[in-house]
Amino acid sequence: MQNGSQAQTEKLKLLGEAISRRQIIEASFNGGFLRLAPHQVFVRREALYLAAFNGEKSCRYDEESAFGGYNLAGFSGVSVTDQTSEPLSYFDQAGTRLGDPVLLTIETDVGS
Repeated sequence: MQNGSQAQTEKLKLLGEAISRRQIIEASFNGGFLRLAPHQVFVRREALYLAAFNGEKSCRYDEESAFGGYNLAGFSGVSVTDQTSEPLSYFDQAGTRLGDPVLLTIETDVGS
């Protein structure tokens, strides 16, 4: 691990583990602390992004507004917790827009 900053490959490894095991992550993001349920890692405009649900975000209307994209460059101190989370019912595995390439995605058990 580098001083105060995780290498991109280490972040991807941890996110891949969290996505495949449906585990919550904790991390610093642009100076704040987040607990997220990661659903997907994708590329947009040559940058890596995490699509995740932030259950601690206060929303006025519905949970969809607590689901967002986070640039991986803003993350540091990423760790995988023992807490698990189920995929959101409205999450589409191809849920990126504008043809963003998907690197990792959560399995939603559709059709099982």
